[in-house]
Amino acid sequence: DVHSSRDIYYSKYSHPFDIGFGTLLTTHDDLEKVPLAHLPFRLVVSQDNPLSRCGRVGREDYAGESFVVLSRDTPEREYSDRLLPAPGKARITAEVSSTQVALRFVKRNVGVHFTDKLAAMSVSSDCRALEIDDALTIPFFVFWPRTSAELTEEIRELIAEICASISAAGIDLTAEGA
Repeated sequence: DVHSSRDIYYSKYSHPFDIGFGTLLTTHDDLEKVPLAHLPFRLVVSQDNPLSRCGRVGREDYAGESFVVLSRDTPEREYSDRLLPAPGKARITAEVSSTQVALRFVKRNVGVHFTDKLAAMSVSSDCRALEIDDALTIPFFVFWPRTSAELTEEIRELIAEICASISAAGIDLTAEGA
Protein backbone atom coordinates (compact mmCIF):
# COMPACT_ATOMS: atom_id res chain seq x y z
CA ASP A 1 0.00 0.00 0.00
CA VAL A 2 1.05 3.58 -0.61
CA HIS A 3 -0.16 6.18 1.87
CA SER A 4 0.41 9.90 2.10
CA SER A 5 2.51 10.79 5.12
CA ARG A 6 -0.28 12.72 6.84
CA ASP A 7 -2.41 9.55 6.82
CA ILE A 8 0.24 7.12 8.06
CA TYR A 9 -0.90 7.53 11.67
CA TYR A 10 -4.30 6.03 10.79
CA SER A 11 -3.30 3.69 7.99
CA LYS A 12 -0.61 1.91 9.99
CA TYR A 13 -3.37 0.49 12.18
CA SER A 14 -5.78 -0.41 9.42
CA HIS A 15 -3.10 -1.60 6.95
CA PRO A 16 -0.19 -3.17 8.84
CA PHE A 17 3.08 -3.08 6.92
CA ASP A 18 6.62 -4.44 7.17
CA ILE A 19 8.55 -1.49 5.74
CA GLY A 20 7.87 2.04 4.51
CA PHE A 21 9.79 4.73 2.62
CA GLY A 22 9.22 8.44 2.35
CA THR A 23 9.50 11.89 3.84
CA LEU A 24 7.76 10.88 7.05
CA LEU A 25 8.18 14.09 9.04
CA THR A 26 5.76 13.23 11.83
CA THR A 27 6.89 11.44 14.97
CA HIS A 28 5.64 7.97 15.86
CA ASP A 29 6.70 6.21 19.06
CA ASP A 30 5.78 2.87 17.50
CA LEU A 31 7.95 3.26 14.38
CA GLU A 32 11.68 2.98 13.90
CA LYS A 33 12.81 5.71 11.45
CA VAL A 34 16.20 5.86 9.75
CA PRO A 35 17.14 8.73 7.40
CA LEU A 36 18.58 7.42 4.12
CA ALA A 37 19.16 10.77 2.40
CA HIS A 38 18.36 14.46 2.40
CA LEU A 39 16.55 15.27 -0.84
CA PRO A 40 17.11 18.67 -2.44
CA PHE A 41 14.05 20.63 -3.53
CA ARG A 42 13.23 21.44 -7.14
CA LEU A 43 10.83 23.92 -8.72
CA VAL A 44 8.60 22.17 -11.24
CA VAL A 45 7.24 24.32 -14.08
CA SER A 46 5.36 23.52 -17.27
CA GLN A 47 7.32 23.52 -20.53
CA ASP A 48 5.17 26.53 -21.53
CA ASN A 49 6.49 28.56 -18.60
CA PRO A 50 9.40 30.88 -19.59
CA LEU A 51 11.34 29.59 -16.55
CA SER A 52 11.54 26.17 -18.25
CA ARG A 53 14.46 27.52 -20.28
CA CYS A 54 16.48 28.05 -17.08
CA GLY A 55 18.66 25.38 -15.54
CA ARG A 56 18.70 26.94 -12.08
CA VAL A 57 16.49 29.57 -10.47
CA GLY A 58 16.59 31.82 -7.44
CA ARG A 59 13.81 33.37 -5.39
CA GLU A 60 13.88 36.53 -7.50
CA ASP A 61 13.33 34.48 -10.68
CA TYR A 62 10.09 32.86 -9.50
CA ALA A 63 8.77 35.61 -7.18
CA GLY A 64 6.05 36.59 -9.65
CA GLU A 65 4.80 33.06 -10.32
CA SER A 66 1.54 31.50 -9.18
CA PHE A 67 2.09 28.59 -6.82
CA VAL A 68 0.40 25.23 -6.42
CA VAL A 69 1.09 24.20 -2.82
CA LEU A 70 0.33 21.22 -0.62
CA SER A 71 -2.49 21.41 1.92
CA ARG A 72 -1.70 23.10 5.22
CA ASP A 73 -2.13 19.79 7.07
CA THR A 74 0.98 18.28 5.46
CA PRO A 75 4.32 18.63 7.24
CA GLU A 76 5.97 18.83 3.81
CA ARG A 77 4.15 22.14 3.29
CA GLU A 78 6.05 23.63 6.24
CA TYR A 79 9.29 22.78 4.45
CA SER A 80 8.33 23.99 1.00
CA ASP A 81 6.80 27.24 2.32
CA ARG A 82 10.36 28.29 3.22
CA LEU A 83 11.05 28.58 -0.52
CA LEU A 84 8.14 30.90 -1.30
CA PRO A 85 8.68 34.62 -1.86
CA ALA A 86 8.48 36.82 1.24
CA PRO A 87 5.55 35.93 3.58
CA GLY A 88 2.27 37.25 2.25
CA LYS A 89 3.77 37.99 -1.18
CA ALA A 90 3.24 34.59 -2.83
CA ARG A 91 0.31 34.15 -5.21
CA ILE A 92 -1.14 30.78 -4.29
CA THR A 93 -3.53 29.55 -6.97
CA ALA A 94 -4.25 26.10 -5.56
CA GLU A 95 -3.85 24.05 -2.39
CA VAL A 96 -3.84 20.35 -3.19
CA SER A 97 -3.72 17.04 -1.35
CA SER A 98 -0.59 15.51 -2.91
CA THR A 99 2.44 16.13 -5.07
CA GLN A 100 0.92 14.00 -7.84
CA VAL A 101 -2.13 16.30 -7.97
CA ALA A 102 0.11 19.39 -7.83
CA LEU A 103 2.11 18.14 -10.81
CA ARG A 104 -1.10 17.68 -12.82
CA PHE A 105 -1.89 21.34 -12.14
CA VAL A 106 1.63 22.37 -13.17
CA LYS A 107 1.31 20.37 -16.39
CA ARG A 108 -1.76 22.46 -17.22
CA ASN A 109 0.21 25.65 -16.46
CA VAL A 110 -1.95 26.60 -13.45
CA GLY A 111 1.19 27.42 -11.46
CA VAL A 112 4.55 26.10 -10.30
CA HIS A 113 5.26 23.64 -7.49
CA PHE A 114 8.12 22.86 -5.10
CA THR A 115 8.88 19.21 -4.48
CA ASP A 116 11.86 17.02 -3.70
CA LYS A 117 14.24 15.80 -6.39
CA LEU A 118 13.00 12.19 -6.29
CA ALA A 119 9.37 13.21 -6.78
CA ALA A 120 10.40 15.72 -9.45
CA MET A 121 12.07 12.94 -11.45
CA SER A 122 8.62 11.55 -12.22
CA VAL A 123 7.39 14.66 -14.03
CA SER A 124 6.06 14.23 -17.53
CA SER A 125 7.71 15.58 -20.65
CA ASP A 126 5.28 18.51 -20.31
CA CYS A 127 7.12 19.73 -17.19
CA ARG A 128 10.63 20.65 -16.16
CA ALA A 129 12.23 20.34 -12.71
CA LEU A 130 14.63 23.21 -12.04
CA GLU A 131 17.44 23.39 -9.53
CA ILE A 132 16.95 26.05 -6.86
CA ASP A 133 19.65 28.35 -5.47
CA ASP A 134 18.34 27.63 -1.96
CA ALA A 135 20.00 24.46 -0.62
CA LEU A 136 16.92 23.37 1.37
CA THR A 137 16.53 19.60 1.68
CA ILE A 138 13.95 17.26 3.16
CA PRO A 139 14.84 13.96 4.87
CA PHE A 140 13.89 10.67 3.21
CA PHE A 141 13.36 7.80 5.64
CA VAL A 142 12.96 4.07 5.79
CA PHE A 143 10.64 3.12 8.64
CA TRP A 144 9.16 -0.01 10.17
CA PRO A 145 7.10 -1.01 13.21
CA ARG A 146 9.14 -1.22 16.43
CA THR A 147 7.36 -4.50 17.12
CA SER A 148 9.21 -6.15 14.23
CA ALA A 149 11.56 -8.77 15.63
CA GLU A 150 14.21 -8.23 12.97
CA LEU A 151 14.35 -6.99 9.41
CA THR A 152 14.33 -9.94 7.04
CA GLU A 153 16.98 -10.41 4.38
CA GLU A 154 14.39 -9.50 1.70
CA ILE A 155 13.67 -6.20 3.45
CA ARG A 156 17.39 -5.44 3.79
CA GLU A 157 17.78 -6.11 0.05
CA LEU A 158 14.86 -3.78 -0.69
CA ILE A 159 16.43 -1.02 1.42
CA ALA A 160 19.72 -1.52 -0.46
CA GLU A 161 17.87 -1.23 -3.81
CA ILE A 162 16.16 1.99 -2.71
CA CYS A 163 19.51 3.40 -1.56
CA ALA A 164 21.09 2.45 -4.89
CA SER A 165 18.27 4.25 -6.75
CA ILE A 166 18.71 7.37 -4.64
CA SER A 167 22.46 7.31 -5.22
CA ALA A 168 21.95 6.75 -8.97
CA ALA A 169 19.79 9.90 -8.98
CA GLY A 170 22.85 11.86 -7.86
CA ILE A 171 21.71 12.30 -4.27
CA ASP A 172 24.16 11.66 -1.45
CA LEU A 173 23.15 9.06 1.11
CA THR A 174 23.41 9.56 4.86
CA ALA A 175 25.85 7.43 6.85
CA GLU A 176 22.92 5.14 7.68
CA GLY A 177 21.93 4.88 4.00
CA ALA A 178 25.43 4.24 2.69
